[in-house]
Amino acid sequence: MGKNLLVLFAVQITVKLILLLIKNQSIDIMKKLFVTCLLTVLMTSAHCQEASIREELIPFTTYSFSDPDPVARPGKIYPYFRYDYFSAVPEEKKHKMVVLENNWIKVWVAPDIGGKVWGALDKKNNQYFIYHNNVVKFRDIAMRGPWTSGGIEHNFGSIGHAPTVATPVDYFFRKNPDGSVSCFVGSLELASRTEWRAEIRLPADKAWFEIHSYWNNPTDMKTSLYHWQTAAADGKDDLRFYFPGKAEIGHGGEYGEWPVLEDGRDISLYRNNNFGSSKSYHVLGEYTDWFAGYFHDTQSGFGHWTRHPVKPGKKIWIWSLARNGAIWVDLLTDPEKGNTQYIEMQTGLLFNQEGDGSTRSPFKHQFFEPGAVETFSELWFPLSNISNVKAISREGIFSIEKDGNEYKMEFQALSFVNDRLLITDP
Repeated sequence: MGKNLLVLFAVQITVKLILLLIKNQSIDIMKKLFVTCLLTVLMTSAHCQEASIREELIPFTTYSFSDPDPVARPGKIYPYFRYDYFSAVPEEKKHKMVVLENNWIKVWVAPDIGGKVWGALDKKNNQYFIYHNNVVKFRDIAMRGPWTSGGIEHNFGSIGHAPTVATPVDYFFRKNPDGSVSCFVGSLELASRTEWRAEIRLPADKAWFEIHSYWNNPTDMKTSLYHWQTAAADGKDDLRFYFPGKAEIGHGGEYGEWPVLEDGRDISLYRNNNFGSSKSYHVLGEYTDWFAGYFHDTQSGFGHWTRHPVKPGKKIWIWSLARNGAIWVDLLTDPEKGNTQYIEMQTGLLFNQEGDGSTRSPFKHQFFEPGAVETFSELWFPLSNISNVKAISREGIFSIEKDGNEYKMEFQALSFVNDRLLITDP
């Protein structure tokens, strides 16, 4: 890369359209609006435009697990056994992390903890857009027992947090010829007899990282087509979910309103979910490739993009906002080290995580056929100073909102942009 190569630096573009709505005007300006704006891209010179990758041993306060059951558990996790002891006494341990970094974001991958993305940081505003747990606190939640909150975990096989989420998986990392860097993680999933791999790739010149997954059923028997990638972010009162959809469904396929309930409550705002127990919203009804969340107090957030036909499932998980949900903050992290409650945003191959009753709805479970292969890619990225999201592509995030007689448009670039913005009134 040339030393004087220009690189994009977290572009924010704001265009204001002043609508002169004057009574009795002979021309209806709203109907005739046809504006072409040249997007001027803020850029900065850099001595080097490269992504880096390295392996580190990072100390964490750790609550370990042990006491494996000597007998494999019959049922859907066979031939795996469970772990039965979860420590309440912290100890300092160093954990292996593969660190991917470019000018805009930093990503940690934990190959010894299921290969999960441990967290991701927006370097522009020093905010984590993927929840980074500052402690490693294993608790009895997954199919084999031990599980940690936060990050992005890879679930393949049967419904639930997979047997591989807390133990070491195969991995390697490399620098790619195009300047990007990749960390590959993967494992055999013995309960389903399938094999999965995930490439976490960070380009040199993009403000996103990609997870490219490969899943293979090498057997001559069909198994469950269950895959959900489970990501996490902070659960705070100012969080707004931008999940395009007209409805949500439950694990049994039952219908629910989204984003506004019949009583007028807008549940796309996190704090308005202070009723009932924990929430699982599988949002559907709009054919879009993206979703996002935005924290208005810190003007930061998270975003996700993938092809809708490949991964139509998008789910929000929220712990109960009552005490029976709040107890999980202390159970899964140490708040004094800076962590809060979390929410999960999940992506899947099907519309919902099918529970009992879903087979009697239109949302039926599918099978992973013998010899079949599934591959899919998805992007994760930060939002910064851009609310009221209306559209997202691989290139950027677009928002528009009306303020009196003005329309405020914002565009956050995720890659190099040098083009025109054409605005018309349909």
